Amino acid sequence: MKSVLGSAGGRVLLACAVAVISALAVPTGALAAEPEIDPHADGGEGLIDLSAVATPEEIERRRAEIAERVADAGSAAELARLTEIEAAAAIAELDTAISSAQQGLASAAALSAATDDALAAADREEAAATGRARRAERQARDAAVDLFINPPQAKEVLSALSGTVEQEMASTGLLIGRADARLQLSRQTDRARAAAARAARAADEARSAAAAAERSAQEAAAALNSQLELRNIALRQIRTDIAELEAELGSLRLTDDVLAARLYVDAIAAGGSAEPILLPDGTWIPAVNGLPTKADMVQIPGTTLWVHHLIAPEVAAMVEAAFSDGIVLGGSSFRDTNRQIELRRSHCGSSFDAVFNAPSSSCSPPTARPGLSMHERGLAIDFTEGGRTLRRSSAAFAWLSEHAAEYGFFNLPSESWHWSVNGH
Repeated sequence: MKSVLGSAGGRVLLACAVAVISALAVPTGALAAEPEIDPHADGGEGLIDLSAVATPEEIERRRAEIAERVADAGSAAELARLTEIEAAAAIAELDTAISSAQQGLASAAALSAATDDALAAADREEAAATGRARRAERQARDAAVDLFINPPQAKEVLSALSGTVEQEMASTGLLIGRADARLQLSRQTDRARAAAARAARAADEARSAAAAAERSAQEAAAALNSQLELRNIALRQIRTDIAELEAELGSLRLTDDVLAARLYVDAIAAGGSAEPILLPDGTWIPAVNGLPTKADMVQIPGTTLWVHHLIAPEVAAMVEAAFSDGIVLGGSSFRDTNRQIELRRSHCGSSFDAVFNAPSSSCSPPTARPGLSMHERGLAIDFTEGGRTLRRSSAAFAWLSEHAAEYGFFNLPSESWHWSVNGH
């Protein structure tokens, strides 16, 4: 169904339909005041199928079921909201961790730069030490060459060999001094080379440590980014779930509203009565109890139709849809109990028993007893098309047969013109 009995926008459709139908409406004179075949016959007193109307227990059960679903959906939505909060907190922690990792990367970069500086210094020191060693070697070679070219004087040698002890010691000191100089130069060269090697090793170790630190920081950042993406995916799913739950909550509320409207219509269709009261002078008046009144009805603009306000949006939408398809629907709908009594007198007889007790099948045409007609509730319409009573061969009947159920209306099989919310 659409509108009140099955459409999400049922309660607001009437206002739109009024404006559209007012613009599209045919002149009132195009509608017949009275159809050719009496449109007021209801066709049987079994107008209300009580087995199809929910009992109070069933109504309560259905309401409780919907309330439980609403509560469950609300709890799920709240849980999802809490999960979203937790996810947001976790993401904040990840952001902090990533910031720390990025700081680690910066520190590693600084360490790498410092290592490069140290390596450059070591390279410079190695170059300096190598230079010193080479100078020492040159000095040693120069001393050896000088000793070879300018050997000690023969007399010094002779003195060293045959002279006094003092002379011998002087000569020996000269030789030892030259040997010590060569030894010191050799040791200085070895120390410079060792220092250069140590500096190179330290630089290599520093570079390796910096590279390892950088790799570790990058791996940590990649892992954190991966976790963050997973959290973002989870958060998006949570938000999607929340949206779906909120949509379900809205749907459940709408379902509850639609169910309430449907049950209300069912209650109106099943409720109410019109019992006669005999007066002392032999006349009678109806004692109407629980039936809708004209105040409960709404006129569909551009038509002569007055229907119960609960179904007015559906009727307006149906008339509009039919007009869009080239079908002009009109007719009669609500009538009060006094009008129903007048029809019974006309169709069934004027006696008390004929009006209030005779079955509808004894009337010509069949007419429901007072208090039992869907017309008295504003829930039935006797349709006309272009001012003429609907027949099964008419285009309007074909259109209604195809579309009326979409708007919550069903035909009474014995009367092609009579359509109501329950087919009675």
